[in-house]
Amino acid sequence: MSAYRCPFYGFSSPSPEFPALMDSAGNQCALVADSLSPCQMEKSGQTPNWEECPIKQQQGAKILELMQKVRVYPSDSHPQAICPKGGIPFGEWKAQVMAGP
Repeated sequence: MSAYRCPFYGFSSPSPEFPALMDSAGNQCALVADSLSPCQMEKSGQTPNWEECPIKQQQGAKILELMQKVRVYPSDSHPQAICPKGGIPFGEWKAQVMAGP
């Protein structure tokens, strides 16, 4: 798993009714719920970056709503996995990822 500057990279979102991002240990994009879709930026040869994400641009308001109630559960092997076993609020996770290298 790489330490790309995207809080959704490498995570799955089981369903809108389950407000959590689960580490998928791959290149999955959690913004494409109920799917195993890889990162669209990576697929097109770009480096994954939250600030430039085309899905973020398309789903802006929906993503803001999602961020209010989601908890993130990175695996112990995730490069930015500084969180307790019970996960962390999305806002804290986003701050950790975006402050990374």
